[in-house]
Amino acid sequence: MPTVLEFVQAAKGLHEKLVRMMAEGLGLESEAFLRRLLTPEIRIRGKFYPLLPEGTEVGPNLPHSDPFATTLLCDTASGLEVISADTWVQVQSVPNGFIVNVGNQIEILSNGKFKSIRHRAGRNENKERLSLACFCSPENDAVIAPLEEMLVNGQQPKYRTVRYADYFKSFVTKGVNECKISEE
Repeated sequence: MPTVLEFVQAAKGLHEKLVRMMAEGLGLESEAFLRRLLTPEIRIRGKFYPLLPEGTEVGPNLPHSDPFATTLLCDTASGLEVISADTWVQVQSVPNGFIVNVGNQIEILSNGKFKSIRHRAGRNENKERLSLACFCSPENDAVIAPLEEMLVNGQQPKYRTVRYADYFKSFVTKGVNECKISEE
């Protein structure tokens, strides 16, 4: 049985592979995003959503986007919802797999080519839900800004330059709905 440390190392490897593929998908050199993130850090959070007695009203968590580079989510049951055309849509859990959320840092680095989608977590009405999230974040000293390669044909940056530690502090202080990443 894998240890937590082995799991974290595997999650970090998957994060790095995904980020390389995202960069290549935009026609960038594979290490373009990783160089800006420096040495990514992995944080893990587990959450248990028990099955509630019938008639119990508990709403979903507040809608938010993730302040990280990527989030890898492993769910035992569906409960994650994403916003699509002003409607909340439930994401089907993937047995023995991950759901990948693009975080705000990748949106900034790509100058909006990749979107950090607003989402919320909730309970599954029919079964208990265990959710394990691996948050992959830049080093605190990483300076995050749109990559120059993303600014073509006179396109202006859509996001300000920010040190990740300052961004995250603002995110925590102001809350998920108040932390603006765009100058627009």
